[in-house]
Amino acid sequence: MLNKLRYILDTIESFFPVKLLMLNFKKNQILLLFWLGLIAMVTGHFGANIGVPYLFLDPEYMGEVGSLKTMVIMGGSTAVFTISYFITCYILDSHRFNFLSTIRFPFIRYSLNNSFFPLLFLVIYTVSFLDFKLEDTVEENSWIILEIFIFVLSFFTMMFMFFSYFGKTNKDPLMSLVSNIDSRFKKSRIYTVSVMSKITQVKEKKYRISCYLDLNFRIRKVNQKLTYDKYELVKIIDQHHLNAVVVEIIIIILIFVIGQFRENEIFQIPAASSALLFLSILMMFTGAFSYWLRGWAISSLILLVVLFNFFLKNDIINGNYQAFGLNYSINKAEYNKNTLDRLVLRDTVDKDINYTLGILENWKKKNIKKDKETLPKMVFVCSSGGGQRSAYWTLHTLQQLDSITSGSFFEHTMMYTGASGGLIGSAYYRELMLKHLQGDLSN
Repeated sequence: MLNKLRYILDTIESFFPVKLLMLNFKKNQILLLFWLGLIAMVTGHFGANIGVPYLFLDPEYMGEVGSLKTMVIMGGSTAVFTISYFITCYILDSHRFNFLSTIRFPFIRYSLNNSFFPLLFLVIYTVSFLDFKLEDTVEENSWIILEIFIFVLSFFTMMFMFFSYFGKTNKDPLMSLVSNIDSRFKKSRIYTVSVMSKITQVKEKKYRISCYLDLNFRIRKVNQKLTYDKYELVKIIDQHHLNAVVVEIIIIILIFVIGQFRENEIFQIPAASSALLFLSILMMFTGAFSYWLRGWAISSLILLVVLFNFFLKNDIINGNYQAFGLNYSINKAEYNKNTLDRLVLRDTVDKDINYTLGILENWKKKNIKKDKETLPKMVFVCSSGGGQRSAYWTLHTLQQLDSITSGSFFEHTMMYTGASGGLIGSAYYRELMLKHLQGDLSN
């Protein structure tokens, strides 16, 4: 019984998806942070105070929300991020599994077995999207289901296009190209060092895999009796990595093309899609950094941050952002009290004072009580910032003050000031009062 239990546990542990999941937790924690960050944004556990979840749950494109073209872009950008994850993991870890060199479409099979986190994100995003749309919007249920369907369809269509590329380039023509490169540089000392380094990787202790999930979603056993020629393995690894690098270049070019034409409304994709594309570049950069520097990756990253900060502080890198339309080639204008006093004419100041005094006199006449010895109370409203929460709190507070004073609060108020969300709440309250005074609102 004990032996049978040990065999079952060993089989589970050597199942390719399980092994890849364990490997990601062990060696690719930085890559997992990307997925955890996205999940936190979608579920409202990160950036909720500034509305980050709404960028994913109710994305806007060309001035519209809830449109199908928006969901097409969201699905495509999610696929780009996912394929970036697959490529980065494949480049970092494919050399640990020799059996990949003996099967067709190794990258596609590797990605299928490494799909735990992408699928987890898709499920969480779909559930969160559905929950938000049903609870907080007035869209029809059938339209919400159609939006989800278009998102999923766009995602898998884009993934199919990427995988089709890998399926075609794993054939003989590219293998011939790699062989030509091999024969051209085989006498080079640099090439010899590179090959020996990769052969060392091949000789390293490998992870034993007993079975994997095949393209037909059936479990297939690995032939443990196959032998591996180390030079052939190096050649195949080169081929697969070359395929992955080509796709990375295509993704980077795509992102830069979108940025180049950002002034065109068509290329002003939803903010969430922009974030996904940016994270795709960041993930590929992280993978390349880890691949080339190995154990020195963290130390090198810290050193780069320190150097960047040094260059920025000493103006070696220009940290100033110029405003469009201003001439920065001439001397800067002086900005101090004396300069402002020279620019302000006394007549302008007198007109402003008289105009403001007129406003105050009108307020006083409106609020003066019958007892002329008692001056009316003047109210100034100053509301703090804080996004939607502050806007709602400010509006609700002003409404309550208006209610308990039977409407006199608004009459006694001279100025609304503050910042950010609080000012939005104050402006909304003021507009409601204006509509009420004009007879458009009864309450």
